[in-house]
Formats: sequence, structure tokens, C-alpha cells
Amino acid sequence: MEIHDRRFACERGLANRWRAYDSIECLMRDVAKRPGGDVWLADYDSGTLHAADSLWIAHGEFPSPMGAGYAAFLDAASAREVAITSKGTVGRLDDFLAAARGATP
Repeated sequence: MEIHDRRFACERGLANRWRAYDSIECLMRDVAKRPGGDVWLADYDSGTLHAADSLWIAHGEFPSPMGAGYAAFLDAASAREVAITSKGTVGRLDDFLAAARGATP
């Protein structure tokens, strides 16, 4: 997948292959179909990739490549600020994956 805005970029390693995504929601859809693997997300502020479990996800009403309003932040305060200003929530990727499955995180 072509990455248009690296602030939202993600990648996932599974079965010795890496796949790139232009948004967190695209990655989430893929993980729901086939769980597992190493997931890396871009820190919105710097555009650099980090292990998903080290980032905070803001989900709110703001523009993102696929329109679902997800962005990842190394700094929890930055994620909270975006969530507050966009009428959203903050959590870890696993929280949002569990919510998408209908499970309690």
C-alpha cells in the first residue's frame, strides 16, 4: 500500500513478510482477519516508527488517510489533547482492537 502521509503510517511483520499501511484502521482490519505479528506505528508528531505497544492512540473526529480518525503518539499528553479537541478517546492499540471485536479490553 502506498503511504501518502507518514504521520499515519503503520507496518506489520508476519510470517517473515512486512506489510505497510497508510492508516491505523487499515492495519486493524488486517489484524482482525489474521492476528499476530509485530506491529509498528508512526508517532504522529515525528513520523518515526515505534513498536505499537509503546504508543498511545487517539481516536476522534479529525482527518486521517482513510477517514476513521486514528493517530498514534509517543507522548500520552499529546494523544489526550488530540482526543479532547476532537471529541475522541485515548487508548492502546490492543484496546481498540478489542473494542472492534466487541470484547472488553
